[in-house]
Amino acid sequence: MVRKEYRSHVGVILAILQSVSSHNGIGITKLMLEANLPHKRAKNYLERLVTEGYVKTEEEGGRSLYKMTKEGREFLRSLEWTKSFFENLGYPL
Repeated sequence: MVRKEYRSHVGVILAILQSVSSHNGIGITKLMLEANLPHKRAKNYLERLVTEGYVKTEEEGGRSLYKMTKEGREFLRSLEWTKSFFENLGYPL
């Protein structure tokens, strides 16, 4: 039996921020597909990222879109650097 590799919380946050940053507004469904997350889990992480000021929500055409903030872009750069650092040491996030 092959053991499934799970992502860390940092890995999930990184995937969400990368998806949000690659669009000028992304809906929950597209984000779920790109970050490979179920709805409830994506929503929980997004709520926390919005609360912390890394992501903001905007209403467009009757739907909520998630967009990066300046702080979110800085946080994403830091996470990408950290991920690279740990992978170079042989510890993937």
